Amino acid sequence: MPSLLPNKPTAKALLRCVIVEDQVMFEQLFRLTLESVGGVDVVAVAHTAKEGIAACRTHLPDLLLLDLALPDKSGLVVAEALAKCRPEARTIIVSGEADTFQCPKKLRPFIYSVVDKTRALAVVVREIEGLRESLGPAQNRPHEKPAKALSPREIKILELIGEGLTNKEIAARAYISVQTVLTHRKHIAAKLGVSGAELVRHAAIHSRSIKLASDGE
Repeated sequence: MPSLLPNKPTAKALLRCVIVEDQVMFEQLFRLTLESVGGVDVVAVAHTAKEGIAACRTHLPDLLLLDLALPDKSGLVVAEALAKCRPEARTIIVSGEADTFQCPKKLRPFIYSVVDKTRALAVVVREIEGLRESLGPAQNRPHEKPAKALSPREIKILELIGEGLTNKEIAARAYISVQTVLTHRKHIAAKLGVSGAELVRHAAIHSRSIKLASDGE
């Protein structure tokens, strides 16, 4: 059974977090570290994919701290379950498989970052703080900023980025050079007020919203 922790409502609490990690030592390290950070409320910990899915459906967290190598199934099934029940939530993968991990296209809008488990906990904390900043007040969330400030060409490039294409593939599709693609990416990121890494997530969400709108017509 997942370990349920008492909620600690506080003015500083911003992210409700579920930790899914089968190694007790790492689970305790993550939990103690997050509790010391501030602005994070660890609402549950789980040690299997089944428990993790149940915890996500029960608590609907803002953040899922997830290991990939779980005893029953891949941790990705937990990320998929969270994406379905709370699509605005984000997942940070902390795994020994980080170097070889390839994110499935359908999960790209929901995976905030992938961190090697052998790296310092400070790296995890930095990623969480970056996520907290990006999820500030709704009107300031980078992934919710409108794309109307972009030119038609930039909107097209943003859509191609959201499809998961490489710079070379975008260049071929748009009949421009790779250098021009890089220039467009820089300008798009600046107009949307996001970093280069955040641009990929923003583009994926933008692409997904267009698809959903199209499906609803």
